[in-house]
Amino acid sequence: TGIAEDRCPECGKPFDREQLLEALAGAPMPIPIWDDRDRNIVLRFVYICLLAWFRPIHLSRLLPKNHSAVSARRFRRATLAVAAVMGFGASTAANGPLVGLGVLAACGVPYLVAIVATELMLASTFEGATSTGLPPGTCPEPARFAWWQGVFGFFRSFVLLEIVVVGGVIALFEYTRWQVSPEWLLGLPVAWWWLSVCAVLVAQPAPTSGKIATILMSPIFIGMAVVVAACAGALVAIFTIGIFGL
Repeated sequence: TGIAEDRCPECGKPFDREQLLEALAGAPMPIPIWDDRDRNIVLRFVYICLLAWFRPIHLSRLLPKNHSAVSARRFRRATLAVAAVMGFGASTAANGPLVGLGVLAACGVPYLVAIVATELMLASTFEGATSTGLPPGTCPEPARFAWWQGVFGFFRSFVLLEIVVVGGVIALFEYTRWQVSPEWLLGLPVAWWWLSVCAVLVAQPAPTSGKIATILMSPIFIGMAVVVAACAGALVAIFTIGIFGL
């Protein structure tokens, strides 16, 4: 690099020379915090979830453009595993293990289909909005779609927030005298997720018109994902009713 020490001459921050050379060569980069092996895996997972919920723009800036797809996939799977354990545990505690397994199959599969379909559709749409209409001389980034997949993968942690809210609403009905209809609470995590997604998109260096058009069109793709999930859910529900007698 022509620098005597592994420290930036402008800002003074240290850097890893080998990691920098690998990044310039196009090698997948580790994801900050999540790939920090010196920290406890549970603490890393919780920290990433909190960043996704409360500091989405900061989390998106931490994610390298050429991040490790294997590492991002590991987080997505960990989120689904935690969500499945939480959902199965709550259903089992209320109605027994057989019903809990049936509820997990009937609700979890269509929910998963909706999540995956939404992530793929929005990642493709957002990639187009942030790769076209750039200033002259600016080259679109080839890994933009993968980067948006990574962002939506971290935002999958909102599923856990939804489960917590649903559990809280059920507890309000079971253990309190609250008679006010709480259905609007169930939509809060979804609205929060959407605001976080839009915040990350708005923060990207792309034409404003394209970002506005993408935000307006995105509900259409989300609706398409819900329809696909509903079809999958109907098939799973029929199968579940026949197997578990729910």
